[in-house]
Amino acid sequence: MNKTQLLVMWVGIAIVVLMGIFPPWAEQVTYIDDGVRRCIAGGYHWLWFRHFPSNSELTIYTTRLAIQCLIVALLTAGFVFTFKEKDQKLKDEQNHK
Repeated sequence: MNKTQLLVMWVGIAIVVLMGIFPPWAEQVTYIDDGVRRCIAGGYHWLWFRHFPSNSELTIYTTRLAIQCLIVALLTAGFVFTFKEKDQKLKDEQNHK
């Protein structure tokens, strides 16, 4: 693994960690007029953020967070593969023949 690939990998890891510290939230709101409980996107807040109105409950939007992590992982893997050195690619091709 060359320096560029290593840098891309660490940037991908850092992004995933930051997404874990600053995750998307889902807000469970109970409306007073009809008493129905609805789930709406609550935006992005720090992990230790706990300020919300009394008629709502904030939880981490795990589905959205998982999709984000998957996208970052796929992009990171793609960039790591793209920045593979040409000499290394030639060696890999010769080994497969």
